[in-house]
Amino acid sequence: MYVGDSITDREALGLVREAGGVAISFNGNRYALEVAEVACLAEDAAPLVAFALLFLRGGKEEVLRGVLNWRAEYLLARGVPEEWVPRAEVGLVTEENLPLWISKSEGFRRQVRGVKVGGLG
Repeated sequence: MYVGDSITDREALGLVREAGGVAISFNGNRYALEVAEVACLAEDAAPLVAFALLFLRGGKEEVLRGVLNWRAEYLLARGVPEEWVPRAEVGLVTEENLPLWISKSEGFRRQVRGVKVGGLG
């Protein structure tokens, strides 16, 4: 499992994905999203803790199931502690929805990080 957000993570995200791991873009820009399998938009790292726990319990497949069923009931049933059940928008990145995720994530990134920092590559 690899989490990244920008051009500096692009190669690692791609290598992890190609090797069968799960590549997660966290408030990422287009460079990260183009190679990521999962997109995550959040104000804090709570969803990353949930992803890590799911990965520990069942690897990539459990993370992907978690993404597809991203609800408190599901996460609690999988053993994610209540304080880690995150408020986040997550989804699988596909060729079809990539432009939508880029728009959403880059906008959210600017909102959370500020315009100047959020615009960095």
